[in-house]
Order: sequence, then C-alpha cells, then structure tokens
Amino acid sequence: MLVVLISIWAVYMVLLTGVYFTWRTLSDEYDQTLTTGWPGVSVVIAMRNEAHNLSALLKSLEAQDYPRQHLEVIAVNDHSQDQTAALLESYGQQYSGNFKFVNLTDPPDFRGSFKKRALTEGIGRATNPIIVTTDADCTFHSHWLSTVVGYMAREKAAMVCAPVALTERQQGIQALGEIEQAALVAVGAGFMKWGYPNMCNGANLAFTKAAFHEVGGYQGFHEVVSGDDEFLLYKIFQKYPSGVRFLKHTEAVVGTQAPANWQQLFHQRKRWGGKWKHHRSPVTKGLALFIFLFHISWLISAIITLMGNYPWMLWLSEFVIKLVLEYLVVSSVLSLAGKRPSWVWFLVGQFVYSWYVLFFGVASNWGGFVWKNREYS
Repeated sequence: MLVVLISIWAVYMVLLTGVYFTWRTLSDEYDQTLTTGWPGVSVVIAMRNEAHNLSALLKSLEAQDYPRQHLEVIAVNDHSQDQTAALLESYGQQYSGNFKFVNLTDPPDFRGSFKKRALTEGIGRATNPIIVTTDADCTFHSHWLSTVVGYMAREKAAMVCAPVALTERQQGIQALGEIEQAALVAVGAGFMKWGYPNMCNGANLAFTKAAFHEVGGYQGFHEVVSGDDEFLLYKIFQKYPSGVRFLKHTEAVVGTQAPANWQQLFHQRKRWGGKWKHHRSPVTKGLALFIFLFHISWLISAIITLMGNYPWMLWLSEFVIKLVLEYLVVSSVLSLAGKRPSWVWFLVGQFVYSWYVLFFGVASNWGGFVWKNREYS
C-alpha cells in the first residue's frame, strides 16, 4: 500500500507542477486594442430572481468601452419571482445602447435545463456574429469586452474562455471557495493549453454564433441542469480542435459572488458535481476520477501515519511539498485579480478539502438539490 500511496501522490505533484508552469508561461501582456474592424458582439445573460444583483451588473455593462454601435445586450428572464422583469424593462429604456429583454415562455413543468433553454433563446435573438455569456451576479473591468473580443479576433478563435474570480475579500466559506475557484481556473487553463480542454466558466465565455449553431448548441445535454459551459466547450472543441483558447489577462477577469452560506454551497456543489458523469471526454472523466482517488489516498496516508504505519517524515515532506505547490498555483491565479490567498484559510483548507471532495464526490450522485428556488431530483 505504501508504494501505491506514494505513486498517487507523485502523479498529483507532477500534474500540479505542470499546471503551475503552464500558467506562468501563459502571456498576459497581449495588446488587444482594436482600432478598426470591431466585430459585432451580443452579450447574453440568463437570469432568474436576480433583482438584488442587477444594479451592479448593469453599471458594469454600461461602463464597457466597446463601441455601442457594435454591441447589444440580451437579458433573458427565466420566470423570475421577484422584481427582475420590472427592473430589466426599466433599464432597457435607459441603456445607451441596444438592449433586448426577453421573457422565457417555457411551461412551469419543464424539467430540462432552464438556463440552457434561456441561453438558446437569447442566442437565437442575437444579431451579431460573436456571443459572450456571463451571469447576473457578475461585474467586469471597463475593458472586459474589448479585451476578450480583441483576443478572439486576433486568434481567429471559435471559442475563448477567460478567468472568473470571487469578488471582495473573503472569509470562512467564501475564502475556501475563492481558493478552490482559483485552482479550477489554473487546471482549466493548463489542460486547454495541452490540447485537452475540459473546464471553463459560462460567466466569462465567448464563442461565434456560427460555431454554436454548427455543433447544435446544447443539444444532447438539455437534461443536465448544469454544464452549459463545459458541454459546449466539448462540442466546439470536437468541431474546431485548434479554435479554442484561454485568455489570461487582468482586464479579462470577471468577478462573481461566492455562496453566502453552507446551504448555498451544498446545493451549488451538488449541482456542479452531478454533471461529471455526463461528460463524454475520457480525459475529463479520468481527471475527475484521479482527483477523487488522490484525496482518498491522502486521507488514508494521514490516518495510517497517525496509526504509525506510514513514516512521519515522509508524510510531512509530502505535506510541505503539496502545500507549497498548491499555494503557488492559487496565488498565481489570484494575482491576476490583484488578490492573494489568506494563509490562515489556505492552511484550514489543507485539512478539510479532502473530506470536502470525498463528501461531494459521493453526495452529488444521490439525492436532489435546490437552485434558483427550483427543486431538482
């Protein structure tokens, strides 16, 4: 068993080292400025019960420096039960550019993915060749669109994935979520650079409308509640294997909100975890299974160390190397958003994260969850 545990740890360290150095080699100094030939962009946002977030979102959209004549914003209201619809109608009358407000009309007993349905509706109303998706709880740098679209135009890409970071300085559960989010960004960027894209975030995603229609949009994954971003990434990569890019740039970072409490985190992670078994990429499934296996083996090695069946100095050396590498990865990503991880919460995460992975790895396969005041089994 000792050889197996050490081997799994070693593979994880090699993977982590590769992710770190790949992230470091990604250039964030691209000049994305466009002076002529601005492509038309449609920003599509699916939203439900987001009245409390709309003020910050709409201010960020209003502040974008992308030429208004080449930009439209499409907000799709997914049967909101608060003041979202009324606020969007009011905003549409004030916005200085082209704003479209769409009410989703699916029946209340629809059991597929409402978000995919809303995004499909919004993309269908788009008049521009480039689609950018984000979420209603997000905020952006004023150069966000010009940076992402400028990079996309320069690279002639079919899809561009860009970083997402949690806003504000986080504590407790939010601090742990911030660390996890940064790690996911690094892993997604690394595997994309290696030619095996498997992770992205729909809060900061750009793709051509032509590519979306050529791959059939979200067809084949409508029954999966989450995964609109990663499943579309998979489909577009299959069609355009050299047309998918990751953009590392400070002005391309999108800020989003962390779960407010443990209950929200529980339902969010169950929703996220439930999609892994629907992935069709063997690399994506293999990576998920390996990470789960690593955390089980790490817990086992800690337990048998306490029992005296694993060399203390060996486990301590492994722990220090793991801690340093993970901190380097997380801090490198957070620095893009002008932040640094909290050492206190990073150390706390070292002792709880494996239990967390084990719990959600099992829990996501059983039972239901609640999302946007809807219950899913």
